Amino acid sequence: MLNAFSSLSNNCYQSTSFRGKNNKSVVQKSNPLKRVMPWIFGGLMTFGGACTNGTSQTYSGSENYDGIRVEYTDVSKQTKDSVMLPVYQLKDRLKPENDFLRGMKINLANDFREMKETDSFERYVKYNESGDSYRGTSFYSDSLLPKRIGVQEKAFKNSSSKYKAMRQTLMHEVGHHFDNFFGHDHKSDIAQKWDSIMHYHEKSPASDLFTFKNESIKDVVIERSFYENNSLSDKEEFVKALYKDINNLKNKKELPKDIYYYLKDISLNDGVSLEDLKYEEGVRTEIYANLFSYLSGQDDGGREKFLDCFSDSKKVVAKDMRKFLKLVK
Repeated sequence: MLNAFSSLSNNCYQSTSFRGKNNKSVVQKSNPLKRVMPWIFGGLMTFGGACTNGTSQTYSGSENYDGIRVEYTDVSKQTKDSVMLPVYQLKDRLKPENDFLRGMKINLANDFREMKETDSFERYVKYNESGDSYRGTSFYSDSLLPKRIGVQEKAFKNSSSKYKAMRQTLMHEVGHHFDNFFGHDHKSDIAQKWDSIMHYHEKSPASDLFTFKNESIKDVVIERSFYENNSLSDKEEFVKALYKDINNLKNKKELPKDIYYYLKDISLNDGVSLEDLKYEEGVRTEIYANLFSYLSGQDDGGREKFLDCFSDSKKVVAKDMRKFLKLVK
């Protein structure tokens, strides 16, 4: 699954939301863009070489760390030296049985348009998510395709704490992978069939992984059945906690500046019904991923307010992290 964000400004996040309000008999999580999920808000290691761009040193090259491959494209030296740190620290704590980062490839690029187009992920992001406000994006597969994350440095040029914000975004994208990986049985018939469908479209010269639409009724049913309950953010416990938090936001004196990115078209005054929230997947997945990032220790300056606003949801995500990662107390 990719997390794809559409562009507003450098001060707000936006991502595609997948709602089913017009047809609640089917949870509509199968929009092709669902495969790519962008975030907009406003080991042995091998290295490539650094290069000089004007008066500032930049770096392009690759790095491998215990099964995680990182491709750097014209990023600042400090980005190269610091942004991957929380991912590597998390990887060091994972065991084979809970290693949801295994087989991950991460692109850290100053500008997504500068990427090499070595695969369909890079091509799609380069031409569809390279606006100045696209901060991060990700794609999820159980096993047949590489798990992917991309973070774009130029989107943070106006951040007061650039590298903290980049690390927070990176761990937000990691949070999407956590949400997906532990949210379903990878050995189930539906999960294996959906992974096989994505693999086919990735390898087929006549198709494209991120834009294809299933033609057969059988494949449509498989896709919708998979996305109906594939994530931890789909589970009843989280949905109920988030329902309580959202409907309590109108009583909060201070809200995060980016709160409307997460709420999409939900009104602070009117709140949301429990039934409607079940179909607001974009709302649920983005809040879940951001809670994961903050609970993993990242802070872009908005941590305290965000955790306060989603206090009940935070408890569920922390519980999930304790259960699957043994991380949060």
